[in-house]
Amino acid sequence: MTIRPAALLLCWLPSQRIAERSHSSILGDLQTGFAYTIKQRVILSGSLMFFFTNFALNMFEANYMYYMIKQLGYSLFETSIAMTIAGIGALLGGLLSTRLITNRKAGAVLTSSTMWAGGLTFLLLFSHNFIYIGLILASINAFGTLNVVTYFSLRQRTVPERLLGRVVAVTRMVSYAAIPLGSWVGGLILGYGYQMSVVIIAAGIIRFGAGFLSRYTAMGHEV
Repeated sequence: MTIRPAALLLCWLPSQRIAERSHSSILGDLQTGFAYTIKQRVILSGSLMFFFTNFALNMFEANYMYYMIKQLGYSLFETSIAMTIAGIGALLGGLLSTRLITNRKAGAVLTSSTMWAGGLTFLLLFSHNFIYIGLILASINAFGTLNVVTYFSLRQRTVPERLLGRVVAVTRMVSYAAIPLGSWVGGLILGYGYQMSVVIIAAGIIRFGAGFLSRYTAMGHEV
């Protein structure tokens, strides 16, 4: 066995002990993050909007590949093409986000992009071509990425730096909790024999409604 020269350099790296965080310290950080989030209505309302957004998105997205293959009759390759197009939409949303949010109110961008994503979800009821499905999902993902970039920028701008990590952990925990829940509810609806159209309609209403109602919260009025 040979020892590479680069590996020998590791011997001269300074050693540094990383102090272990106690469970009580971690719980304290979470309590601090929760306390700040609850008091700051802008951050709280945004986190709740993302909870319902993730719930709605995963209701149909978690089951959509099964739907395309088993009910629409597409091959795995064609379904993968649709999902690839959808992923490109998310990337384009990230590239365009900086330009789109410049000189625009954060609250307006967040609520409008959520409503647009919810409204576009209804197009899946009428489009059964795998290319069109991919383009619709790409548009939904583009608005979703715009939504995320805007909220992350808003959160970083409004939360004190010393609390940012704890607040990020709490708000992500709240919003991400909806991902398995939405997937389970969507599968449950299909398991009871309802068509995918029921899941799509429910997801569109929830996501559009989350954006619409958020307009009247502190986040919706945020500049």
